[in-house]
Amino acid sequence: MASSQVWVDPDRISHELLEAVPEEMLMTAPSPIAPLKSRKNTGEVNGMLACHVLDGAALAEFFAWLEETLRERPVSECEVADVLRAERANTPESVESLDFIR
Repeated sequence: MASSQVWVDPDRISHELLEAVPEEMLMTAPSPIAPLKSRKNTGEVNGMLACHVLDGAALAEFFAWLEETLRERPVSECEVADVLRAERANTPESVESLDFIR
């Protein structure tokens, strides 16, 4: 039976996970995947730029709502998250994203 190794990039793994791997199985080296994932083609770059423009427009609408609403009343963190989510949902090609506030 061949021995198994676990390849970890020490710059990209949490201490907890690193400690969970037995020393005799550990192989540490930089991941060759990260540099490949960081390279973007023209379509990806253009998509990111368009996404930032749309998100910037949603943020401008949100900040206008926030400034106006704060003149009238306080707002909760949950309400802020809901309104921002709604503004972003109103943008073309909107997709659900991770929800960190709830």
